[in-house]
Amino acid sequence: MKLKQYLLDYNLTQAAFASVLGCTPNYVNMMCRGIRPSRLMAKEIERVTDRKVTFGEMMEGRTFKAFYALNDKDD
Repeated sequence: MKLKQYLLDYNLTQAAFASVLGCTPNYVNMMCRGIRPSRLMAKEIERVTDRKVTFGEMMEGRTFKAFYALNDKDD
């Protein structure tokens, strides 16, 4: 399950989930948009979500650098 879907299914705000993880709501937002978290954060998300969002699913995302390189193209 994707993190964004998990938050919707469990009626959690990004801010509330960030509080549980000990990170910023902005970081949760970036992960919901497809940014790959650190390995440590991915393991914590897997633990906190009772493996509903798995480490492997979190590692499928793009790196921060790659995500913004795609969105910074001059048209």
